[in-house]
Parts: sequence; C-alpha cells; structure tokens
Amino acid sequence: QRWRKWIKSFEYYIAASGINDKKQQRAILLHLAGPEVQDIFETLEDTGNDLDTAIAKLTSYFEPQKNIPFERHNFRQTTQLQGETIEQLAIRLKHQVKFCEYGNPNDMIRDQIIEHCSSSRLRRRLLREPELTLEKTVEIGRSFEASERQASQIEADSLKTTDLGVNAIRSKAASSRYPTSIQTGRSNIVCYCCGNAGHRAKDPRCPAEGMSCNKCDKLGHFARVCRQLKPTNKPEFQNPTSKNKNEIYKQNTGSHGEIRYVYGAPHPATGKSLSDDEYVFELGATGKMPHATVQIGNFPVDLIVDSGATVNVLDNETFAKIKANSPITLSKTNLKLFPYGSSTPLSIQGSFTAQVSHKDLITNAIFIVVANQNSGSLLGHKTATDLGLFQEHENFHPIQNICNGDNLFMQTLVTKYPQVFNGIGKLKDLQLHLHFDESVPPVAQAPRRIPFHIRKAVQTKLDELETLGIIEPVKGPSPWVSPLVAVPKPNGDIRVCVDMRQANSAIIRERHPIPTIEETLQELQGATVFSKLDLRSAYHQIELHPESRPITTFATQKGLYQYTRLMFGVSSAPEVYQHIIQQILQGLPGVRNISDDIIVFGKTKDEHDQNLNNVIQRLQESGLTLNKDKCLFGVSNLTFFGHEVSASGVSPDTKKVEAIREARVPTNAAEVRSFLGLATYCSRFVPNFATVADPLRLLTRKSTPWQWNSIHQNAFDTLKNLLTGNTVMAHYDPSAPTHLRVDASPVGLGAMLTQTQHGITKPIAYASRTLSNVERRYSQTEKEALAVVWGCEKFHLYLYGTEFTIYTDHKPLEIIYNPKRKPPARIERWALRLQPYHFKIQYIPGAENPADVLSRLPLPHQPHVERSIADEYVNYIVSNSVPKAMTLEQIEKASLADPILQRIHTCITSGTRPKEPDLRPYMQVNSELCVQNGIILRGTRIVIPFDLQKPTLELAHQGHQGIVKTKQLLRQKVWWPGIDKDVDKMISQCLPCQAQGPKTNPEPLHMSTMPTEPWHTLHIDLCGPFPTGESLLVLVDACSRWPAVEILSSTTATTIINRLENIFSQFGYPEEMVSDNGPQFTSHEFKSFLHSCGIKHRLITPYWPAANATVERFNKTSGKAVKAAHAEGRNWKQELPKFLMMYRATPHISTGVSPAELFFGRRIKTKLPHIRVASQCTQ
Repeated sequence: QRWRKWIKSFEYYIAASGINDKKQQRAILLHLAGPEVQDIFETLEDTGNDLDTAIAKLTSYFEPQKNIPFERHNFRQTTQLQGETIEQLAIRLKHQVKFCEYGNPNDMIRDQIIEHCSSSRLRRRLLREPELTLEKTVEIGRSFEASERQASQIEADSLKTTDLGVNAIRSKAASSRYPTSIQTGRSNIVCYCCGNAGHRAKDPRCPAEGMSCNKCDKLGHFARVCRQLKPTNKPEFQNPTSKNKNEIYKQNTGSHGEIRYVYGAPHPATGKSLSDDEYVFELGATGKMPHATVQIGNFPVDLIVDSGATVNVLDNETFAKIKANSPITLSKTNLKLFPYGSSTPLSIQGSFTAQVSHKDLITNAIFIVVANQNSGSLLGHKTATDLGLFQEHENFHPIQNICNGDNLFMQTLVTKYPQVFNGIGKLKDLQLHLHFDESVPPVAQAPRRIPFHIRKAVQTKLDELETLGIIEPVKGPSPWVSPLVAVPKPNGDIRVCVDMRQANSAIIRERHPIPTIEETLQELQGATVFSKLDLRSAYHQIELHPESRPITTFATQKGLYQYTRLMFGVSSAPEVYQHIIQQILQGLPGVRNISDDIIVFGKTKDEHDQNLNNVIQRLQESGLTLNKDKCLFGVSNLTFFGHEVSASGVSPDTKKVEAIREARVPTNAAEVRSFLGLATYCSRFVPNFATVADPLRLLTRKSTPWQWNSIHQNAFDTLKNLLTGNTVMAHYDPSAPTHLRVDASPVGLGAMLTQTQHGITKPIAYASRTLSNVERRYSQTEKEALAVVWGCEKFHLYLYGTEFTIYTDHKPLEIIYNPKRKPPARIERWALRLQPYHFKIQYIPGAENPADVLSRLPLPHQPHVERSIADEYVNYIVSNSVPKAMTLEQIEKASLADPILQRIHTCITSGTRPKEPDLRPYMQVNSELCVQNGIILRGTRIVIPFDLQKPTLELAHQGHQGIVKTKQLLRQKVWWPGIDKDVDKMISQCLPCQAQGPKTNPEPLHMSTMPTEPWHTLHIDLCGPFPTGESLLVLVDACSRWPAVEILSSTTATTIINRLENIFSQFGYPEEMVSDNGPQFTSHEFKSFLHSCGIKHRLITPYWPAANATVERFNKTSGKAVKAAHAEGRNWKQELPKFLMMYRATPHISTGVSPAELFFGRRIKTKLPHIRVASQCTQ
C-alpha cells in the first residue's frame, strides 16, 4: 500500500510538472525513489527504457503476492472502532475491499457495516430499508449519529448539571451518599448494580456507586446482585472506600459527573508506593469519557484523556497499527499496572518512547502497551497537560501548589484587595526617565508593510491599547521611528510588537546593585512555604516621562504612535523594572523580587500568610495589579538560580547538569571527538584528565576501527561524572562576566552557560534538546539562529537583565542578528524574542565550541511543548500575503513544479550559494529568503513561481491603476526577479491604459556642440557585465568618435582611475569628461582625480541615458560583438582588438570619416587591400 500511495503521488507530480518524455519521467522516478530503490532496480531483469515498464517491475517487486482468502478474512473481521463514525468505517472498508476481488464490493461493504456496526439501534434501522445501497447506508448512519449527539446534549441539559466530570488530585475526600431508594418516575427500570428500581446502572446517584461488594470485593455493586460464583480473597491493602489518607476513591459531585482521585496507594503485595506501580482507569469501561485524537509519530490515535492515570496506555491492537506506519521497538519494563479499583495487575507487553503532538503542541512521552486486544487506550495526566488538553475549573487548584486552607485564604485576599487582581494598573507618583546617548544620531526607519487582510485587526489592537492609555498618537515631528510587526496569537488574535533594536543603541542602560546568590539564599534558609507573584503586563504599569516617549515612536498605516508606558523591547527595561519593584517592596519582611517575579516566603504558614498580605497591601497602595492565573500560592518548594529551595533546605538543581549526565552513548568517532572537545575545555579542572580520556581518544584515530566496549563506557561515565562535579562546575555570580555558548546539529540544540570568576572560566549549567520534525527541515542557518533564542530563553533566569556574550561557530549569525539587518520572517520573529536581552554575538571556530557535543548528543526525552511561534508567524505572513483570488495551494503546487524555485529551495535548506546565472538574482537576496510549507518567502513577501507571475500581474492591474500604484500594490505582498520591468511591460501593452492615458510628446533634442579638436571632450561609461563576469570601461572622443576600451574585473572607482591613467599616458588629458550618475563616477575619489588632472566633469540628467548617447550607442555595438564571439565559442577578449580595429577604420555615420583618420590625421592599414593617398587632415 505504501508503494501504491507513493506511485500515486509521483503520477500527480509528473502531471503537474508537464514532462511528457517517457525516458525523462523514468529518470525522475528513479531519482526521487532514492539510492536504495535504485540498487533494487539494477537487479531486476527486462526493465525496458520507458516509465511504464519500470513501474510495473518495481510494483511486482514491492507488492507481495495476493492471498485472496486471507484478504477476505481480514475484511470480514473489520468492526467499527470506538469513536469511529459510519462514514469513517466505510472509507476503511473501501481501502480493504480493493484486495478482496469481490464481484460487487459496494454490497459487501454495506453488509459488513450492517453486521459489525457498534449500534444495535442503527442496525435495526438499516434492516428496515427494502432497497438499501451503500450510499444510503452511509447517509442513514450519518443522520443517526447526528441525532444521537443532539439528543444526548438535550438530555444532558435537562439534568441541569453544574459540574463536568474532571480528573483532579485532592488532599482528602468529601464524599456524600444518597438514600437506597431513589424515585425518578421510572420504576420499571431496575439497576443491576444495587438491585433498586428507578434508575439505570452507573447512574451517579446509585447508592452502589463507589461501594465495595462484600462477596467479590470489587467496586460498583452490592453483594445481592453480585455475579461472582466464588468469593475472592481480599487484598492486603484497604479498598477504595476506606478513609485513610493514602487512598483511591470516587466522590459524587451532584446529580451528574464524577471526580476521580488518585493517590499513592500501596501495592497489594509489596506495599510499594505508586512510584513503582501505576494505577489507571479500568480498560474497556463503557462509560462516556473525554476523547482526543493525537499524533503518535505520524499516526493519528484516538485516546481517552484520563487525568487520574499516571501513565499512558495503549492496547496491542492500537500499537500494531502505529508500528505498521513507523519503526517502533518495545522495551522491557518492570512497571506493574493496575486497573482502577483492582488488585490484579494488567499483562504488559513492554514500553516505548515516541513524540506526541496535538495541534501546535509537541512532547515526548512513554507509552505502556498492554496485552488486551481492543480494550481502549489512555492518555495520562502529565502528557495530556503538556499537550494542553486540560482546562482546569477556575476553583480547582492542584494539591502540590496549594497548602491546606490556602484556597480560603486566597479568596479572602481577593475579596480584601480586589483592585490588585483587576485590569492593568499604573504605578503612582512616578514617571520614568530613560537616559540617552546624545552622540547616537536618530534613525527613522521605513515602516514594514502590513498585508491588507490584517490591517483592520492591527488597527483594532492599536485602538485597544490607546483606550487603555498605553499608547498615544504622535503630534509633531519625531526623530525616532521604529517599524511595527504584527504577530499572531494562539487564539487567532494578534499582538503588535515594535522592533526597537536600532533605537536601543541610543538608550543607556542603568546599573543597579544586584544582591548575590549567597545573600538571597541565606534569607530563604528555614522557609517552608513560598508564593510567587506575577505582575500583569508588568512593564506597562510603569509610566514613561513625556521626554522619554519619542524614542518609542513606531509607524502604522494610520500614522505614528508612541508608548506612554514602559514597553517590552526597551533594552534598559529589566534593570529599571527590578529596581523600581525593589524600592516598592523595601522594608517588607519575607519578600524578594527576582528578575521579573516577586517571591514571598515564611518559616511557617502563618508567617507566610502575613508576609503575603503585607505585599499585596503594598501593591494596592502603589497602584500595581497581579495576574492571578500566573501566580503560585503556598508552594512547598521552588527553583531559584539553579538551586532547589524547600523546607528541607537548599540543594543544587539537577537540571543544570542533566544534559551531560543523561547524554547517550556516542555511536561513531565524530561524536566521541565532539565529547572530548567539551571535556578538553574543562580539562584544567579534571584530575588525571589525560589518563581518564585516553581510551576515548584512541577511538578517534583513523587507524582505529570503531568498537565500543566496557573500557570506553567506563571512561565515558567517569568523564561525565567529573564534568558535572563540584571541581568543574561553579555557582552563578551576577557580577561576573557571563557567556552563552550555543550550537545546532542536524538532530539537536545545545547550550552551555559559563562565567569567568577570578580570572577562571567555569561552566554554570548545560542544556540540550532534540529538534522536532518541523525544525529538522530548517536550513542550517535557521537551526543555528534557533539555538541562540532557545539558549537565551532556557537560561532566562541567569541572562535577563545583564550583559553577556554569545559564542557561536556559525559566522552568518553576527550579521543576521545585527539590528540594521532585515532577516527572513522566521528569524525576524526570533529577533523580537531576543529584544529583552543585552548581548553581543561573537564567532569562534567549531573546534573551540564546547557546546558542539550537547547538540550532537541531545537528551532524547526532553519535553518540547512550546508552540512553534516562529512557524506560526511565517504561516501568518504567508496566509495574509497571497494575492486576492489566488490560494496558497495554487502557489505551493506551482512552486513545486517550478525548476528554478526548487533549486532555490534546495539552496536555502542546504545553505549553499551556487553561481549559476539564472539563480544569481535570488542569491543576491539569499539572506532574506526562507521556506514555509513549500512556499519561498523574501522577508514577508511571497516569491511567485513563473507560471503564476502573469496572473498575479493581471490581478494587481485590475482597475487599471498606473505603473507606480501597481508596483506599490505588488511590493506589499509578492516578489520575483524583474517584477518592476514586468509591470512596465504589461502596462505599456495594456490597450485601455494606452488609449485613456495622457499623450506624451517627446521634447525636441538639443544637439550638443561638436568640439573643435580631437580628445577635447570624452564620454565615459561601463559596459557589461558579460557572461564571464567582467566589464568594459569605454571612452569615446566626441570629435573623432575614437573609442578607447579597457577590460575590468572590478568596477570600483580605484580600478577605473588606474585604467584612465594608462589611457591618459598615451593620449594626454582631455578638457572635459561626460558621465552618467553611476556610484563610481559620483564618488569623492573619482571627482578628486579629475580635479587633480584639470578635467571638467559634467554629469548628465539622471535616468536620461540619451544625454550620453555617444558612448551608449558604442556600448550597444561592442556588447553585440562580445556576445557574438561568446556564442561562437571564441575567446571574446582575443576578438575585442579585432573589433576595435575594424570600428576605428570604418567611416562613422555622424562624421562620414573614420575615427582613426580624424584622430591621427591618416587612415590606418587593415587586412583589406587599399591604395595609399594623401590624407586630408584639415577636413
């Protein structure tokens, strides 16, 4: 099936490419199939020379022999899966029936749906139809499922439920019970769980709900209705209805829904806690549970979202489907897995680790595969949380974040200080002054073009900020203007950001004393309860002084605006903000502001509550507000600058060294060499380094075959322990110079934080992670740029508010992250994320970069759950830059069929710069190009493939606007080489425009006066460049029309002056020289040269080459001669002197005499026969 799907995609590609030659199609087939298929193809016999034969041979090789009885058996075993619709079942059956060779496949699919659909009501409904076709079966099934969903919703609403069933963790139960007899008006219904009439089984109000059977000891029914033949032995641990602290139980929550609580219950046999044995919901339960479809690898799987499960579970049928689509190997596990409320462990086949994604979120998770054939699959609490599948109730707080009674205390604080938790505040009695470097000249940058489709959303956001008093329109001139960038949010809204990189060069950062880590940790010693407060839109709560606002000016389509509050992106904001908050909290016990958070602590709960109350009271007095959703209250531990602070004391954070300790074993000599590079960097602090590392160093020799054994493993483990020990690592010191070393490999990112303390550079922390599937498709430059952003945000706590140096072995980053550069859209979004940091990028050779090993041996199980913000931004730009009436799918399809754009695509992803002439226009702007979903972007503009360039021009010219406005419209959204010329050509050929446009009568030519003598006035210009990359320097004498020509490999002013001195040494200096406004001729160096030679320099009218027609006409003739020689395969440099001799000897049309005769007063001899006569120089 995979081969047939691939061939189908290949046929689509061939049809789109327009290639009709069968041999060429065959070559493309083998090229795209890859080297492995090519090796197989070489072994096949009678493959012919055309495409059809090649496909037939490969198909017979890849497709196994059909076993019709077996295929029909599989077809008959197909049943409707849980959560699968009738329409989805029909599609699955249609794929399977292709291999069964039934005479009437539609009837077989219809019969299979009737026999194996999961709903007996639907089956009866289908059997009532006298003439039932497959189409009618699917239509009835679709209507039936829709009515079932709607009826369930109506019935659920009629119960007037107030709480939905959620899974949570609590400290104790608050269960309630109902009377045995529940009258519901349905006395004819008998519950088989309790034996009473009036309700169905599994009703939340059933008295047997959560109760234990005295006969079989199972949950959910009474002994009088138990179906167990013999009583089972009771487990040694207490059942889920007990009232012990560590128990598993259910709690009723009204008339509908339930909350499931999972605690660390001991194992029935071993007594171990849930750290070794895991509990999950009972597999195969029939209750209605929340579902979600996630991607495991590249395969979609429907899972029950279970907040009470501590692991992820797959049944073996689901695992078999995943394994068929991606190579997954099960590993043995000692984990014991218990169904909810059961003492019997499940049969486990093994476990595996895979990448899981849901919408824009990605994480790595471990799955347990159980032996149950089709019992259902569960998504555990941690993975579901990482994928954003839980939205907790506003009154729900995890037990690890709320101490007993804190919920009530918090409600008291919210009631007591309502202003602190409402809206965006403003600090009272302060207008912040920013300090500027007056020597830096102001820069008014051009505005970034915002697509028309999102301008309304941008204006709405600006109106909102203006209403809140955060921005205001600019009145009068402004020396500083920065560009505005619109960035998408996950909810579909947009965020407006200002690129302040150039403005920051004029802002002087303030230096306020920062307490050392030792001082702060000393204050936290003995504390047992902690809270972390987050100020809402922190910077926006500090008002800017009117004199400091102009530097924040930014341009929009509606004019200029400036910020009235401190804004994200101002380089001095972190230090200023920390100092201001520190002054506000001064004098309060048990509080520290750390970076952009406020930490409140206390030795007892009462002391912590008192300190927290004082802090919130001080914030209200100051006019500041908090973001309640991002605050943590009453936690028992927190991480602070690489230390774990808790009631037990202060301990180092193991995450700082996890990237080294958990690094995988190298698989080749290159990875060993990279690891030794990091070890050598720290070798001065490692005792006996040479001896310990010697076994690994031997593996890097070319003469040593690769063989990893226990000696190498011991050396590897020893070095890892030494590199993460106290002799190598150092504690972070805010006053010491800080360095961030980053690197990116094809598979991962690495970062290493170091500091120079007392003249010695030591590591502070290591970090690494693998690249996602999308990130691995980035170009190498984009991967290296991503490593910078990830490293800064990974070590945000250490780097925020201080100056540091980033070391990278990718030199283009020095230019790309320069504030004056306009990077591609994806890197532009990353540059905005780097605005809070103050750093400089410095290049170092790869051999000197110790972070190299961290990217080559990344941690395989690091969660990667952050949204791909850069890709969202690029997608946002692409979707809003498409010309009207043209879709992204059209552009993507045409781009795939465009050979030039496909070569550009390869160059971008590989980082190469070819020199082919047809790619040269793209390579001149290669730093602005990026790829997104098969579409190439130049900055924020789409590069249009050749086949769509004419339709794009026609779309832009609808309404018959003029040349200037048509170009302005196109430049906002699209680009391709020569777009301006194409617009000029199209409009010049547009008959309605020409018919209605104004008539332009050319002005009569004003003939220049002929000089009285040769070499008096010279016309100078450049001709070329030619295919070899060289150009010609051309001078033409206005009197005699004598041409002087020099070949140039460089067209700089210095080169031109050197060649002119050579020409003037032969013929002397002229009186006057005429040139166009090229940069070489208008440079100060060229003007100074002519002035020193006493030559008058006359520039022609800009953009009017006819004023220099004397040399322009010669350029046309000489250029034709050079191209003709090149076309004939001759050396044009050798042919040029021959052309010049013939030109100088030929009478000129304007004088009637040859240039040589006027210049020298005689005719020159050529290869043509002639009779010498007296020359007439006076003519």
